[in-house]
Amino acid sequence: MNSGVYFIDDKVKYVRIGESINIPKRLKTHKSSRGTNVIIDILATVPVKQITKHEESLAQDYFKEYHKHDSFYDRKIIKWIPNYCRNRRLEIAGLQENISNRSGKISTLYGPQSINNLMPRCDMFPYLPATYRGKSDSNQGLKPRQITLDGKRLNLSSTAKDWYQKIIRNFKEEIKAGRIKNYAYKD
Repeated sequence: MNSGVYFIDDKVKYVRIGESINIPKRLKTHKSSRGTNVIIDILATVPVKQITKHEESLAQDYFKEYHKHDSFYDRKIIKWIPNYCRNRRLEIAGLQENISNRSGKISTLYGPQSINNLMPRCDMFPYLPATYRGKSDSNQGLKPRQITLDGKRLNLSSTAKDWYQKIIRNFKEEIKAGRIKNYAYKD
């Protein structure tokens, strides 16, 4: 794949973490502006800007302790980059496999596609598709699982749904135990 997150060592004092949907073109830009750079690793993703940006932010959050400025990090992270990339690849592969095992196929103009490819992304975990409820052969059809939070409709994946349900359960237990007072909960 030509898209994803890249880690570039300047061999002086910084490692740059960046993303692109066209990594070869992006690396040519870096080499022409900063001299020769050594690529440490590339975490390949699908060529969708939202996904590459999300993966870049995950990498930046992971190494935030070593952040220097802009997209530059201390060279100390070099020894941890291969392990980080391997773990993310395994996590992505596990999620992809889990998602494809639960998805049905429908016919489209471009041939059979997974239902999950046509569903909106989860608002809490953007790398996951929203789960659906209902049946494809019913009058209402499939609809993304949604909640309303602060007046906004949010699409939920199964992970987000489980997380949300745990929060609601815990909140109800706190009310029953009397640790939360002066709150009128409508069930």
